[in-house]
Amino acid sequence: MPQLKDILRLTMLSAWGYVDWREGSTGVYGLDVMLDTDLRMWLIEVNKSPCMSYSTAVTANLIPRFQEDLAKVLADPHGSDTGDLELILEQPFVREPQEHRSADDFAVNGKNICAKTSKK
Repeated sequence: MPQLKDILRLTMLSAWGYVDWREGSTGVYGLDVMLDTDLRMWLIEVNKSPCMSYSTAVTANLIPRFQEDLAKVLADPHGSDTGDLELILEQPFVREPQEHRSADDFAVNGKNICAKTSKK
């Protein structure tokens, strides 16, 4: 899924200077992505501490696998057994402050993807 990998990379790179890095710790982020009618992916939001509960059949299967794979990566980041996880971005540990932008610097442009119904 090249488009999803691009979204993940660009999201992490755009926020790199805003992350409160602490040596010896790891962060888990949850990205919500939506598909449009042309099957293009759109980033909806990023969660700093995503829910890890087994609240659905999907999460009951997915979360334990993710936690096991994460433990493998933390124990041996460049090991051969990383389960379903794949390294898609590797950055040096840098603590450089970045210029913060205001909400006025961002815009969201969208289009209606619901079919219009005629009123009778």
